[in-house]
Amino acid sequence: MDRETSVRNAIMTVISEHFAIPRDRIRAEMTFADLDLDSVALVELAVVLKEDLGLDVTDVDFLMEDSIGRLAELLAVGPAR
Repeated sequence: MDRETSVRNAIMTVISEHFAIPRDRIRAEMTFADLDLDSVALVELAVVLKEDLGLDVTDVDFLMEDSIGRLAELLAVGPAR
């Protein structure tokens, strides 16, 4: 499994567990807005990704209109943490 796929799966798992969204409802092409995550939820997501997975999103620009796959792509190009 490549890094981007691993990161994408990790993000989807965190979203499912932290925001109580069934994992089978989450797809990589979905935007955060599609999942009804607001800007506060994105901040929470960033904190959880950093604390639980060591994925630092502070240097990555992502918005509610971005997809989970896009965030994974941006994070995967960075150095492994």
